[in-house]
Amino acid sequence: MNERRILDFRAGVPWSDQALDVLARTSRSAWGNPAHPSSEGRRAATWLEAAQATLRGLTGLPHVDFFADRNAAVAAAVAHHPGARIAVAATHRKAVLRIAHVVAPVDAGGMPDWPECDLAIVQGANEETGVSDRGPSTGVRVLDATNSFGRVSGLLDADHVIADASAWGAPGGIAMVLGRAPLEAYEIPPLPLVAVAVHRLAEHWQARDLQEAAEREAMDALEARVLAEIPDVQFHGVGRVAHIRSFSILHLDAETLTRALDVEGFVVGSGSACVSDGTPSHVLAAMGRVTHGNVRLALPVDLDLAVLDEFAGVLAHTVRRLRAEAGVADL
Repeated sequence: MNERRILDFRAGVPWSDQALDVLARTSRSAWGNPAHPSSEGRRAATWLEAAQATLRGLTGLPHVDFFADRNAAVAAAVAHHPGARIAVAATHRKAVLRIAHVVAPVDAGGMPDWPECDLAIVQGANEETGVSDRGPSTGVRVLDATNSFGRVSGLLDADHVIADASAWGAPGGIAMVLGRAPLEAYEIPPLPLVAVAVHRLAEHWQARDLQEAAEREAMDALEARVLAEIPDVQFHGVGRVAHIRSFSILHLDAETLTRALDVEGFVVGSGSACVSDGTPSHVLAAMGRVTHGNVRLALPVDLDLAVLDEFAGVLAHTVRRLRAEAGVADL
């Protein structure tokens, strides 16, 4: 088996030694219910308050609430505005589209044409293309930054900001809502996982600008090389964050391509739902783009960016081989 190269943080990343150490320490001391009046509960509550204070210090936002997953976090932020008419872009993930009253169409670059609404759920970075929405000028803004928080500077100009710890290299299972008002009561996720998520975020917070610049330079170089070496490739989206890039390889299907790259040791994503259920990517369809052969790179926070040059070479070789095997090399 080739050495594994994780190029999609949504696939999960290995736990760092530091994360394992934080998990071990908090598992020994913060296992209690922070809402319980016992000594164990008060000790856990102290850990929780420390985590919230760290995030307040990093972001300047006064309220922080933790959730077990990002969809629950979005639902809690929306529930804070009962009766609001909710608008989302047609490229948002399906779980968010299901709670919308109005779906805003998008142009070929992925930018929405926002209607009048009470509340807009704006994407800090589209999960498939990395496109950052420009939200409407009026109404409440809930910023879904689950693919970009901790990776991109700014992104705090909203009534509520949704974050997902997997975006900055923490284990999955922890999301959060940061905002200017507290939310209603909810079930707090396991505090050891909260502690790991906050520790990892604090590790990377001050280095975001340098990391973002390095990732953009490396991704731009990758895009230029792919376009130069592989015929019939489309990259998708405008206004993309640095660490997410999506492109379609024409004349190939996503499942075949991503599996072939996996055999070569590269773990990539595909926004194309046809990998799992036979339907095309709703994101690319909404943009009027090619919906087959799609590959998504969503770089993990600690990635050695030199790997991208190696990936470009393997990708070009793999595409030539698969197209030849499929009899479409000369199309």
